[in-house]
Amino acid sequence: PTKRLIPAIHPLLCFVFYFLLLPFYLLLFTSPLSANPTLQSAARHGIDLFLNEEYTRSHAAFDSLIIAYPDRPEGYLGKAMAYWDESLIRENEKQYDEQIRNFIGQAIQVSENDVKAQGESAETFFWLGSAYGLRSGQEMMRGNVIEGILDGLKGREFLQESVRIDPNMVDAYFGLGLSDYIIARKPHLMRMVSRLFSLPAGDREGGIAQLDRVAREG
Repeated sequence: PTKRLIPAIHPLLCFVFYFLLLPFYLLLFTSPLSANPTLQSAARHGIDLFLNEEYTRSHAAFDSLIIAYPDRPEGYLGKAMAYWDESLIRENEKQYDEQIRNFIGQAIQVSENDVKAQGESAETFFWLGSAYGLRSGQEMMRGNVIEGILDGLKGREFLQESVRIDPNMVDAYFGLGLSDYIIARKPHLMRMVSRLFSLPAGDREGGIAQLDRVAREG
């Protein structure tokens, strides 16, 4: 039964990928902790390139970013997103799965290292929430439902911590609002998994309200 339901989820997760990309992109304009014009410009340039399907140049931009800022998550997440975006147009959509997982893992690692070295921050928890959210989407697309749900829960917890530390962290509300909306509109498989893990029922109207807040304040 699980395998039969995966195709129904797949288009939704492609949609989620691009919505995960939006707060990442916006944070590059607004983040006070990573307010480095060179880093922000390079990351935005890399995103623009892969959205224009210039993948070789996009990877080169993110590779340069990783070399210059190996302890920041932007370069690693950018590489993961570029590979994911490219996989959506390839005949073998699983071609870059290993690279996506590896770069998401590196983004998580450098963010966790930052928490250990610098302490908790709203921005670092946002990056962790984004990384786990991205990995959750990939796992679900590949039919690894349990792993996807567990990563999704971790991502949500980090986003909640982000807004707890900084209630004005509008980008984190985007992820929370999107997850509330999706859970509320979940297909049969998500209802089954929700019961298994005692997940929140979701809040469609609340999710829309949070997304609206991001639109107004982001």
